[in-house]
This record gives sequence, structure tokens and C-alpha cells, in this order.
Amino acid sequence: MKTTLQNKTAIFILFVFALFANELTAQTLTFTASPETVTEFPNGNNRGTTTIEWSGTGVEETILTHQKIRTSGGTATPVQLASANGPSGTKLWEFIQDEFTHTFRLYAGTQADYDNDNLGDPLGTVFVVGEIPAAGTLAASEELVKDYGTNGDVNGSTT
Repeated sequence: MKTTLQNKTAIFILFVFALFANELTAQTLTFTASPETVTEFPNGNNRGTTTIEWSGTGVEETILTHQKIRTSGGTATPVQLASANGPSGTKLWEFIQDEFTHTFRLYAGTQADYDNDNLGDPLGTVFVVGEIPAAGTLAASEELVKDYGTNGDVNGSTT
């Protein structure tokens, strides 16, 4: 009887420990880009700016990567390291290009993990699109022009 009680107690303790251990190692993350659509390109070579921010728990170090592809299609650029930080960080990215979709991914890891291609699954992904707003349009409607010129011509003109 005593052994059965000890076994049940041990199982209960392991169960409670497993519950709390799972809570202690859970990863939470906030990962944003602002703005997500860049419409102004004042930087050199017609480049725009976005701010990438992240904060999380359950990770000690993070790696931020960047990759871009032309919005109309094509081949993506190679993934590049954008930042290596602790669990929280901010990165001002001044290289957003018109007609490109920029993909930022956040990983738990270190510079060595990135260098050794050992990052695993991303913790989060944000997309930033570079897009010059469409230029204004000019619309005309047909209107009757009544310009009786000096020579009595009933045809008028508009510009």
C-alpha cells in the first residue's frame, strides 16, 4: 500500500512539474514592422525606411534576417543577416525599394547559429512592401463647346 501511494505521489509531482516546466519555457513574441507599406523613398538610391521591432520571452538571443523579391515575381535575393540581439530589439531598415516585397524573419539563435545555417523554424515573419502610390489621373468628360469664332464657325475646341 505504501509503495502504491509513493508511486502515485511521484507521478503527481512529475505531472505538476511538467505543467510548470512547459509554462516556464513557453515562447511568446511580438514582431512588427512599421510601416508595412513604404510609399516614400527619400533615402539615397530611392530607398525608403521601415522600423522592425520585436520583444519576446522564452528566448535569450534572436537573429533577424532579410530577403527581398520583386513584387511582380522573379528570384529572391539571398537571405542576409539584419541583426543579432537579445530577446528584444529595434532595427531601422533604410533599404526598402519600390516594387519589392521585403521579408523579415526572426529566429531564436546566435550569430554562430546563423553562420552555421542552424536557425530552425522562424519565431515570426513580417512583410514590408515598397510601393510608390499611383500618380493622379486626369479625366475628361464630353461637354458641348460653344465657341463661335470670329469667322462664324460653329465648331469649337478644347484643350
